[in-house]
Amino acid sequence: MNVHKVLKARKDYPEHKIKKGETYYWWVFNFEPGRHFSKTPPRRSQLTKSSYLASLWDLEDRIADLKSEGKEDESGVIALAEDMKSELDEIKEELEYLKGEQEERLEAMPDHFKETSPSGELLQERIDELDEWISALDTIDDDYDEESSEEDKKEFIERIISEIQDVGI
Repeated sequence: MNVHKVLKARKDYPEHKIKKGETYYWWVFNFEPGRHFSKTPPRRSQLTKSSYLASLWDLEDRIADLKSEGKEDESGVIALAEDMKSELDEIKEELEYLKGEQEERLEAMPDHFKETSPSGELLQERIDELDEWISALDTIDDDYDEESSEEDKKEFIERIISEIQDVGI
């Protein structure tokens, strides 16, 4: 698949909110009719028909985009620390959901295909990888002392972001 960048649209594409003269991107999936449009470069998740890969890549991109910038005052640092704790929980929940989907798909297969077919092996591989990722995220210490100094809280935030980003498939 090729992604095409158009520097200046020759006409309006109102259904895609693209106006004449604007830059946009388009791509087509093999053996499927119709183009896909975007005003920004497409994310990896937009370039696959696999719902598993789309979800996984969205999650990986979200993790890569974690930042500790923005909130500098005491209350902002506390809020950001709480945000990181909830972000970690959300990431684990999404991984658990993805793992559950893969387990359901594996269970739906006839028994003789589960271990011998490439599809069954792929699903089991995905389940194992997601389980390892979840286990690694479970080891991250996300407790911090609310009475600690602002500098300690900033270090906590940097550490937890770094540990989350270091864990991956």
